[in-house]
Amino acid sequence: MVNVFSSKSDDKFAEFGWHGGPHGSPLIDGSAAMLEAEIRERFQAKTHTVFICRVRHAEVNDVAPMAYKAGKILDGGGLTEIPES
Repeated sequence: MVNVFSSKSDDKFAEFGWHGGPHGSPLIDGSAAMLEAEIRERFQAKTHTVFICRVRHAEVNDVAPMAYKAGKILDGGGLTEIPES
């Protein structure tokens, strides 16, 4: 999934089930957590942009989140590497 969203694909949501949130954002089905947020502020921190947001809607599921460490994607529940698909 991470590879799809970091690619130059024209329709990054075509490969995943998703539903629209109450404020119109696409929310990926089966994710550990889904948020719709309103950007209040943004500022540069070297090579990153930091966003300060107001959460407008949140959904959670009882699944382990993904974690990213040292260039690898890990299963957040067991911290084991998730193979690329």
